Amino acid sequence: MLKLLFFFMLCFAYVSSTFDCWNNGCGRRGGKCKACGAGKACCRQGWNDPVECLHGKLGCKGHHCCVNDATQFDCWNHGCGHRGGNCKAFGAGKACCRQGWNDPAECLHGKLGCKGRHCCVNDATQFDCWNHGCGHRGGKCKACGAGKACCRQGWNDPAECLHGKLGCKGFHCCVESISEIPHDTKISKEEMQFL
Repeated sequence: MLKLLFFFMLCFAYVSSTFDCWNNGCGRRGGKCKACGAGKACCRQGWNDPVECLHGKLGCKGHHCCVNDATQFDCWNHGCGHRGGNCKAFGAGKACCRQGWNDPAECLHGKLGCKGRHCCVNDATQFDCWNHGCGHRGGKCKACGAGKACCRQGWNDPAECLHGKLGCKGFHCCVESISEIPHDTKISKEEMQFL
């Protein structure tokens, strides 16, 4: 009985690794797909598929196949060098976070991530801190972390946001607070555009 079960497991693994999910069920799109099942993604090596495929590092050679979703595995040990926070392995706007750990602001200091392990999530500093963590207020906010503030360009936020000169366009996001820059620092008009 055990040999028969092992044989079926091997057959399933072989079929799922050769199944062309691109043309059969995933609508000619890479990434998460119902045809691959929960925790899986349709990926092809060398293609610019989404983060769950590690942007072309996962998948089969020559065709798309179902593989484990990269955002579901432990990014701490696989790709992010035992560090929480922004991680180039998963692309822009992503962070390696674990709930309950003191990871950086992009992980909302332990409020984002998976329980019991680090996993890839959307970088909190790239999302709307106004609605998620800062209570519909601009300025210094615990959710953004020490030395950071929830700011939006063009809004009349407090001084630490330079009254609307710091932040993201179209939404509030966590940025370095202007109050963290020493007061005797001279800043030119050209430099101000990068704050």
